[in-house]
Amino acid sequence: MNPHMRKVLGLPDSTPLKFWLRYWEESISNFTKLNTFDLNLDNPHFLIEDILSEIEYNNFQNADNRQYFKSALGSCLKFDSAFASICRTQCTLALKNWDSSPIYIKSLCKEILQCINEKYVDTIIDALIEVVDNSETLTSSVKSLICKYSDLLISELIAQGISAKDISSFIKEDEAVIDAAGGVIVAGDSFHGSLRESFSTEEEYYEAIRTYLTGRKAKEYLGNLRKQYLKEPIDGYVLLRIKGVKGKTNFKFQGVHFYSIDSITYIKDSQTFSDIEKPQEDFDFINLAVPVEHKYFNSSVDYALSKATEVLDYLSLDLDTHKTISIDRKIITIVIDGHESGWTHDRTAESSFGDFINRIESIDLSNVQEEISGITLNTDNHIAENDLRKISNAVHWYNKAKTAERDEDTLLYSWIAIESLLKTNSNIQEAIISEHGKRNTLSIIQEICSGIMLHNKFYTYAFNYYSYIIRSTTHYDNYFDIPSDIIEKANLYHKERGKMIISQFFNYLEEITNNVNSEILKHELEELDEFYRTADRQKAYVNEIKNNLLLIYRLRNLISHNATYSRVQTKLYGYKARVICGNLIQAVRHHCQTYSVSVDDALVRLHTDHLQFMANIEQRMKAFKGE
Repeated sequence: MNPHMRKVLGLPDSTPLKFWLRYWEESISNFTKLNTFDLNLDNPHFLIEDILSEIEYNNFQNADNRQYFKSALGSCLKFDSAFASICRTQCTLALKNWDSSPIYIKSLCKEILQCINEKYVDTIIDALIEVVDNSETLTSSVKSLICKYSDLLISELIAQGISAKDISSFIKEDEAVIDAAGGVIVAGDSFHGSLRESFSTEEEYYEAIRTYLTGRKAKEYLGNLRKQYLKEPIDGYVLLRIKGVKGKTNFKFQGVHFYSIDSITYIKDSQTFSDIEKPQEDFDFINLAVPVEHKYFNSSVDYALSKATEVLDYLSLDLDTHKTISIDRKIITIVIDGHESGWTHDRTAESSFGDFINRIESIDLSNVQEEISGITLNTDNHIAENDLRKISNAVHWYNKAKTAERDEDTLLYSWIAIESLLKTNSNIQEAIISEHGKRNTLSIIQEICSGIMLHNKFYTYAFNYYSYIIRSTTHYDNYFDIPSDIIEKANLYHKERGKMIISQFFNYLEEITNNVNSEILKHELEELDEFYRTADRQKAYVNEIKNNLLLIYRLRNLISHNATYSRVQTKLYGYKARVICGNLIQAVRHHCQTYSVSVDDALVRLHTDHLQFMANIEQRMKAFKGE
């Protein structure tokens, strides 16, 4: 394997420090994209804010939500030692008096939230340094602790309003520019106590810096993070361009400045990198200036976009136009004291190039039979008109969810699609929910969707990893260093596309796990093995999906009722709602067409299939693994 590629990938990652650095990078990536279905915001900060909003807007009256929050808070107290060490007293009092006065619970939760804001980040950092720097070997328990504290730290910083894109740079050195090989390109006159003037030559100074960098531990990396976290904010402005309007204007609304550059400019430099205030021939564009307390680029931009969108939505009611008004996210600048502090500008936004890209990205229906999944074309099996209309309506809302620009719309459209399929009559509810259960739409959604999602994960989870490892050994220089005899035995080399036999994967899973050079992959394969080992993991996944749906439903209600809600949670759970919605539509459509049944009958059949699946789960796991 190419040594440079190995170094870039951080392989092998067999020490606690190397494992943590790789996991940190991957976790940051997941939190940045928020499009990984198994990602969860299991963070006490989000939880306490949710409890406070539930009391504020619903007076803690919803029994399902109240019970979920109690269970979640108990889990935080039990499994998060960092949180327990700073908030145990208040949490114990809250759990003891959970069903008493909401005002008392609200008061305790405010104390907990203040404690979290003041102490939680430092406490997690200390715990992470302890486990990474003081663990001699990389055991399974050490890996689990590293993953847990890393996710908690990242999600806590996000809960405090810091963009994951900004967090990704927090552990990097900001006092020197380093190349991929670890060499120093440029550095300031001081570096962590070392002064340039103390060295005879620049080479000696740079070598001292390189030695420091090579010997860093988690304490030094997280020291950089702590320094970035504690950085003081600076007053500034985020400049945005509005699409869909033009003219000469100069006014403020809710602190946001609407202006054309003939009236005022914020950038005072004669030479600028950004085009945000550069005149355009024959067009008077309008900018917005959003005041911010600036610390980090992406966090300031996220805040400004949210603020500007709210203001535009409010004012759009008074604008007599059919033109869509929105923010141009391709040209954004931050200004501090009249100087550019950061900017984005996408040169592909020019109209001629944009038209070309649109043509390239248009869908080609030449291979429609291959492109459309889940539908058998030219079949004699017809779906009844009412059922066809019902499924088509769900697909309509699902498509709107896929193309929505706002995360709130993604969540709402997905929920509309889900509810439009699963809004059933009492007879169907009785067939799906036992007489002792709650027969309502949410319960139906939880029962049907959790079963569908479990089936999906059961039959794709292992195949996805098997395919991933095959690609790494076949096309990417075997960068996991899997021995050749295991590659041959487990059939991990497919030069040409061929059938994957999953039993071969499971037969040699332990050997693959023990021999890969990536502790991240090893940890993931251990999790996979555990998933297919006991029925408890299947049941836990079903409960996880039900809890996800409960939180999606709750966010749907908060958004619909104009309440305060978390933007980060809305983005993640909007994505989850869309994934669940797509799987639901595929499953219902498949049953209706394959078995010539109505939507209601398909739901009953899906539920029956799930009950039978769970009743024989041990045998199914053995059969799936070829045991």
